[in-house]
Amino acid sequence: EADFAKEIAWLTSIQQATVAAAVAQEAQVQADFARGQAYLESINQATAAAAAARDAEAISGLQRGAAYLNSINQATVAAQNARNAEIAAAADKEIAYLNSVNPSLVPAAQKDLDNEKAWMASIDARTLASAADRDAKAQSGADRGLAYLNWINERTVAAQQARDAAGASGFERGFAYLKEIHKKLGIN
Repeated sequence: EADFAKEIAWLTSIQQATVAAAVAQEAQVQADFARGQAYLESINQATAAAAAARDAEAISGLQRGAAYLNSINQATVAAQNARNAEIAAAADKEIAYLNSVNPSLVPAAQKDLDNEKAWMASIDARTLASAADRDAKAQSGADRGLAYLNWINERTVAAQQARDAAGASGFERGFAYLKEIHKKLGIN
């Protein structure tokens, strides 16, 4: 009977030690999972911050580029207007001079002036069309750049979500495995 009592005590001590080890093991797993989640979250936050900074820099670059294009266009238009005004003033002087010297020469001079104005207008139109085309190409490039950034961001988020899901799934499988072991050992 004394030996039986010792055997029971020994088995009880083993069971208690097993339970204590299982509880400690579960606590360790929970702690490891919490640290893993915190680490993943820190990676996610750092990635999001980097993406936001990159997007802000890209948008700032686009804005600077657009401002630069606008300044070029404004300078081009201003130069055209100044040149056209100068030509018109010179033509007015020429017509006035011809009127004072020989009015019969005015019609031919006026025709030449009209041709000159039409030629200048065609240059202006081509210049403005070229500027508009350049702006459109720049905007198209900017749109493609932003679309590419958005695509990168979407893939990054998708990868983060997949990684988080895999981590959670792995934890759940591991925890289920521990529970199964405990069940076989008769531990609740």
